[in-house]
Amino acid sequence: YVERGAVNFGYTGLVKRNNVWYYVERGAVNFSYTGLASRNNVWYYVQKGVLNWNFNGTVVHQGATYIVKNGVATRK
Repeated sequence: YVERGAVNFGYTGLVKRNNVWYYVERGAVNFSYTGLASRNNVWYYVQKGVLNWNFNGTVVHQGATYIVKNGVATRK
C-alpha cells in the first residue's frame, strides 16, 4: 500500500484498486486472508485477500456470529 510515494507498512484494511477491493495487512495485500474486514464501520467478507460480493452465509469473527449477504456482514 503506497501512500504519498512510500509503502505504508503500518496500514491494515481494505483498499480499492481498479474497482476491486483488496485486504491489505501491514502494507501488502494478504492473499491468504479469508474472513471479515471493516471499512467505515461496515464489515465485509474477504476471501483470499479480495472482497467477495457474492458470498452469502454465516461467519464467526472474534467470537461473534455474523450473517453475510452479498459480501456485507451484519452481527447476528
